[in-house]
Amino acid sequence: MLKKILFLAVVLSMVGLMLPACGPKPTEAPPPTKAPVEAPTEAPTEAPPPPAEEPIKLGLQAPITGEYAYEGEGFVKVLELAVEQKNAAGGILGRQIEIVICDDVGKPDESSKCAQQLVSEGVDAVIGSYSSTCTEPASAIYNEANILQVTPSSTATRLTTHGYGQFFRVCFLDDRQGLFAAKFIYEDLGFDTAVFLHDNSTYAQGLAEHAKRYYEEAGGTTVFYDAINPEDTDYTPILTKIMETNPGAVYFTGYHPQGGLLLKQSKDLGAEFQWVLGNACNNPEMVEISGKEAAAGAYFTTEPLPKDIPYPEAQAFVEAYSAKYGEDLTSIWWLMVADAFNVVAAAMEATGGTDTDAMANYLLTEFKDYPGVTGPILGYDEKGDRLGTVHVAYVISADGEFVPYGEEVAVAPPAELEEGVLIKIGNVAPLTGDIPKVGEGAKYSLEMWLEDVNAAGGLVVGNRVHDVEVIHEDNESKGESAAAAATKLIVEDEVLAIIGSYASKQAIPTGEVADANETPMVSPWSTNPRTTQDRPYVFRGCFLDPFQGPVIANFATEEFGATKAAVLYDVASDYPKGLAEFFKAAWEDIHGEGSVVAFETFTTKDRDFSAQLTKIKDSGADFLFTPQYYDEVPLIVMQAHELGLEQIILGSDSWGSAELMPLCGDECVGYFFSTHYAAAGAKGATKEFIDRYTDKHGYVPDDVAALTWDTALIVQKAIEDCGDITGDIKADRQCVRDALAKIKDFDGITGKMTFTEEGDPIKCAVIVKINEAHEFEFYKSACP
Repeated sequence: MLKKILFLAVVLSMVGLMLPACGPKPTEAPPPTKAPVEAPTEAPTEAPPPPAEEPIKLGLQAPITGEYAYEGEGFVKVLELAVEQKNAAGGILGRQIEIVICDDVGKPDESSKCAQQLVSEGVDAVIGSYSSTCTEPASAIYNEANILQVTPSSTATRLTTHGYGQFFRVCFLDDRQGLFAAKFIYEDLGFDTAVFLHDNSTYAQGLAEHAKRYYEEAGGTTVFYDAINPEDTDYTPILTKIMETNPGAVYFTGYHPQGGLLLKQSKDLGAEFQWVLGNACNNPEMVEISGKEAAAGAYFTTEPLPKDIPYPEAQAFVEAYSAKYGEDLTSIWWLMVADAFNVVAAAMEATGGTDTDAMANYLLTEFKDYPGVTGPILGYDEKGDRLGTVHVAYVISADGEFVPYGEEVAVAPPAELEEGVLIKIGNVAPLTGDIPKVGEGAKYSLEMWLEDVNAAGGLVVGNRVHDVEVIHEDNESKGESAAAAATKLIVEDEVLAIIGSYASKQAIPTGEVADANETPMVSPWSTNPRTTQDRPYVFRGCFLDPFQGPVIANFATEEFGATKAAVLYDVASDYPKGLAEFFKAAWEDIHGEGSVVAFETFTTKDRDFSAQLTKIKDSGADFLFTPQYYDEVPLIVMQAHELGLEQIILGSDSWGSAELMPLCGDECVGYFFSTHYAAAGAKGATKEFIDRYTDKHGYVPDDVAALTWDTALIVQKAIEDCGDITGDIKADRQCVRDALAKIKDFDGITGKMTFTEEGDPIKCAVIVKINEAHEFEFYKSACP
């Protein structure tokens, strides 16, 4: 089957361009091997015979040492065998070939030194380098010296866009591999969400960008796109971010040493997405690094392996290699070296010499249908790129073998999971009372999360799979009810963890109960510092009022040039009272004592604010800040307008409910507030959440719903990080609490967060503007 595929691929792609690639790593390059020089002899008494022609000097630039030495050593062996065969057959034009080797260590700066060294050695042509990152700087030097260069493995598309007339390659381009990979992931494997990950090298970044573009054009959704640092050895942070986006597949385009680490570490983390890797991971050393168990089931896109190329030229060379070196020829890039040599030799023989211009012109205009060892070389386009493509996919079997996609392969089955105990999560929310819409959104988000857990068959922790139940308790928007609900959940229901309460007025007493009973709790929305203060079992998923107050103060100063502020707040409610005080302190730090010209209060349930608003109107304030809940804001705004107050009104995250605009309408258009996320114009995982929620419930989720979604995923991660949930509720709660404290760089839909020792996340705030469509539109970010 593979033979038919390869044949059709070559024939059908005569109109297309292709190439693979690779990228390197460093060390000091040893001096190149120089051509031997014969010792002088005394002049003969008889006339000497005609001098033998000088050998042809063929340069080889490759990473002989360093991280990619595996490939470079193979380059040397293959070229030595190819030259040995050619010399035994009489050489090129009757001249023997001499190899001059330079080690570029896989580093761009060493690559330039190698190129200069080989130019000074007077080589007639050069094969190399291995990686696009090294080939690119070297090609400029060979171009200036007008030396023919053929790379066997540098596939970055841009290499042939520089206009170097003497630069060619026998490999295929990244844009073609990107197209193949995109179709393979989307059509063959059937994944409609994917991550594209590279290492910032010329090759890997180019391949990732091509694959991502073609994947999205096919209809797929990219949920995460980023790069690793190839110098790192711990990829747990970025793998954790990837896992939180829940992708179908991850396409990694970097090199095999990093590919092996990624496979191993994702296995250790319990990742469930499908790995697909690029052709720079087509290397058996990757499996040695990752281990067979972690590599099993991973795919990679590449040119066919030497063992699978059906052409007799390939089979003969592979057999000769094994006979000479006593090992298998495993890398396609090694075999490409043989074809690079064949191309150089053919050009010299056809033009009768080593003139670079003549050889380049021949390759561009006359070199056609050459029987290469990697398959027929159809010819070259005007840029020096090989015509055609032969990309295929492989899957790694349980025993670490590379098997062509479509053939039966034994991938180790997942370990049998034991049935675990029922995990109960409590939700203490305001389902009735003053802010029922807050409770509703939180409940809906937790129901969506539970749907995902159930769809996955339960929550896998270690070698057990657990059913999950969420128990919702109504705190009635009252502190005493919140404390009672938390007590019930902990004592009677024996929940593993609590999500909630939400408003600080209820979260503070809920946290007191949770901490006293050593039960982990995460409040999605409580911004008052007292919620987590001196409570090691209590965490939160939102920023704090001491941060939010200065955010608004700085915004009003920078955006409007304001110098005088007015504040209106509920003195009987913890959240607005605390935030009003933090704002006042921040404002006076900037503008001096007395710059808050009106600091007016009211009491919960008040509905007439005319007296306070009249004072504010007459105070000379440049704006009004009112950190009240969505059900109170419309009354304040409308009464302010009726009194003729023209100053802009600013708010806080308590404005963010979906109910605000139906109540406030055009009266609130043009105003700003600080919050945790902006629904209008959202992208990626945030947009997916919004679309799913909206389709299900008929309205856009507010910030509390989004924060609750993130909180559920944080709690899930902590449970999974425990490694085992045994049913010993005290020990299990302690384990979850400790795991929560260790969470770093959690990438949620409301932003990235890392917990401090107090259980508070370090994260950014968002300033949103209420637009004419009554949407909460992103305006700017404000970070610590």
